[in-house]
Amino acid sequence: MKQFNNIRHLRELRGYSQKYLASRVGKSQSTLSKIENGCVAISENTAELLSEILEVKKEKIFEDEDQFFQSLDNTQHNLFTRLVENKELLHQVELNQKNILEKLDTYLSKATKKITIQGGCSI
Repeated sequence: MKQFNNIRHLRELRGYSQKYLASRVGKSQSTLSKIENGCVAISENTAELLSEILEVKKEKIFEDEDQFFQSLDNTQHNLFTRLVENKELLHQVELNQKNILEKLDTYLSKATKKITIQGGCSI
C-alpha cells in the first residue's frame, strides 16, 4: 500500500535529518524512511506530531505533490531546489574525498614499505 506524503520534502525544507525527525516523533530512522516512502501508514497521532514539528497544517503532509509545490512560494521552491542540488554535490564531494583518502593510504603504505626495505627499519 503506497500512501503519498510530503514528509521528506517538508523535512528537507526545514534542514532536518531523518535521524533527527525520527527521534522527535519517537520512531526509528528506518520507520521514518518507510513512512516517507509511503510503505507504512501514518497514524493520526504521528501526523499531528509531524505537523507540529514541521510547522505545517496536517493537510499539507498529504497534499498532492503538484499542489504541494504550487503552494510553495517561489523563494521556498528555489531554496528547496538548491538544497537538493547541494545535497547531491555534497555527496559527490564526500565520494571524492573518500577516493582521495584511499589513494593516499595506498601511497603511504607503498612508501613505508619502500623505506623499510631500503633503510632496514620502519618509520
